[in-house]
Amino acid sequence: MSAGLLCRSAWLRRVVLPVLTGLLLAGCGTAAQDDHAQSSLPGLSGLAWVDTDRFLAVHDAKDEGDGAGGNRVSLLRLPRSKSDGLARTPLVVRFPGGVARDLETASPIPGGGLLFAESGQKGGSPRLFVARLADGALVIDRVLPWPVAVDNVEAIEVGRVGGRLVLLFAERGRGQDRTALRWAEFSLEPPAFGAFRTVDWPAVDPVGPRARPVSALTLDRAGRIYVASSHDPDESGPFRSVVWRIGVLAADRDGAPQVRLVEPVRIATLDGCKVESLAMRPTPEGNEQLFVGTDDERYGGILRPLPAAD
Repeated sequence: MSAGLLCRSAWLRRVVLPVLTGLLLAGCGTAAQDDHAQSSLPGLSGLAWVDTDRFLAVHDAKDEGDGAGGNRVSLLRLPRSKSDGLARTPLVVRFPGGVARDLETASPIPGGGLLFAESGQKGGSPRLFVARLADGALVIDRVLPWPVAVDNVEAIEVGRVGGRLVLLFAERGRGQDRTALRWAEFSLEPPAFGAFRTVDWPAVDPVGPRARPVSALTLDRAGRIYVASSHDPDESGPFRSVVWRIGVLAADRDGAPQVRLVEPVRIATLDGCKVESLAMRPTPEGNEQLFVGTDDERYGGILRPLPAAD
């Protein structure tokens, strides 16, 4: 059974934008300058669950001062009451070797810590960042070069197979009929990566020259793989996204990590929204809840839980 979440433009104008504007004005100390100024949640290019009701979000600013006021990383706290609202705390981060460019994705590391990555879209030598939250600040412990050549990575996720960490990532694949999911074992002490393996994920919906087969990626604790596919015509939209469950990361016969694709299951369709981040949050009841974050360009972003799917 699949569930749908509709983000129609009229609904966005009547409900989401006014609510987010109020939340940001109250929660971040921001004041509108004139009748035309509007505050909104910045686009959420990457999302990683941290603890209880908190997520780390990354923003895809390309240049100094670009996007989210030049802010690259934020801490989000889910609403605790109807009047409380979503809280966002921009984090000041010291990036060794220069400020990050085009952060498109983030993931918790099983056992502790966080991993986030530059996409490689702007060329140069894109980096992976190993980080942790400490006393309300994000501390970067390691900066690693991408172990393989990348073009435009939209999604990374760190899983565990047989006690070993696995890095899974996907390129955007814009306008293509498929994109590659790649994975390899890796360790942090010392930093090392195994040989990468690849499987193609075919575009299902949306498709076409402005579609991205993968715009986000996450894993649940059973190793099941969820991706978002999106349609991105330009900075003004209209956007469209579909969230899929497409397979599983598990051990093969030799115990090595393997991605096994299955018939995709449609989890949600989001008309009017561009999903660029997915994250799983454990619930107090012992289940898991899938969250989507959007980067709707000029319209900012939203963070929402999706209904459970069979």
